[in-house]
Parts: sequence; C-alpha cells; structure tokens
Amino acid sequence: MTRYAVLLRGVNVGGHGKLPMADFRAAIEAAGFTDVATYLNSGNATLTAPGRTAPTTVAARIAGELERVTGRPVGLLVRSHRQLSAVVAATPYPVDKPAWLHVLFCDPDPVRGCAVPAEKLGPDSFALGPGCAYLRFVNSPGRSRLAELVTRAALPAGGLATARNWNTLLALVERTA
Repeated sequence: MTRYAVLLRGVNVGGHGKLPMADFRAAIEAAGFTDVATYLNSGNATLTAPGRTAPTTVAARIAGELERVTGRPVGLLVRSHRQLSAVVAATPYPVDKPAWLHVLFCDPDPVRGCAVPAEKLGPDSFALGPGCAYLRFVNSPGRSRLAELVTRAALPAGGLATARNWNTLLALVERTA
C-alpha cells in the first residue's frame, strides 16, 4: 500500500472551479482508492493506493472520475509521502513565516536555470527544488504575481502547477505517513 496526496489546481479559489469536497472524496473512492480524506476546502486529499501503484496511474484514474463528475477536465498532481518529504527536506529558505513560504508543485519538473527578471520579482524570491519551486514572499502572498511569473518561466506550454503554503505541505506530509 502506498499513501499519496492529491493536489487539485484552481479549485474553490476565489469563487472559481467549485467542487464540494464530498464530491472530490467520492470521485477518489470511485477510482478505486481507500482511506480517502480531504484537507481544507481547496482541493487537497490523501488516499491509499494498492501495492505500488504509480503516481501517474493514480492521477489518471482520479482525473477521469473528476471529469465524469464535473463535466470538465480538472488539473491535478499526485505526490507520495516520500516525494513530499523530499520537498520539505530540500527547502532553501528559513521557515520563519510558514504562511508566506509556498511550494509550487510542477508537472513536468521545472526547467533548470529558468529565470524571472529581478524587476518583476520585487522583494520576493524563488528557488527550484525536487519537482517544485519554492516561493518566498516578503510582502503579502495574495498581492504577489510570483507564482504566475515562476509558472511561466519554469514550465513548458501545457505544464501544470499548483501551489500550497508550508503549513498545508506539512499537514499533507503527516497525513500521507
């Protein structure tokens, strides 16, 4: 059995992409997974997959169920406990303001050596990590364009990215253990 976290992109954020968490849970269960639990209302869930089911298989099965339920494609990423733990271990930033340190999970992996012009970054910064980019906000994360800028620089067209703050990441690590 393998524990995974499912991260939806653009669900229940700013009044867009409404998806009740009960429907999210039901879709995951219908895809054949057990021990399903959602976390917060912004598209996070944990589950148990049989054997050594690959993350891509988990993602494809859940994506198919969600599209059937919602009538539209829903972007999602799947990460194992080991992958989430590696992201925590590799952070290059101090975690003095966990709500202001975000992780932008990416598929495919971010392009190494990507850059964002300093004048666009302002006081914020980012660093690449294992399958992700770390976003460090100095002012308000809600007013920054950092995630958008890094997504454009780090992902090829058609890539998928979704961000979670440090507190959410730690909760998902704990829930997938």
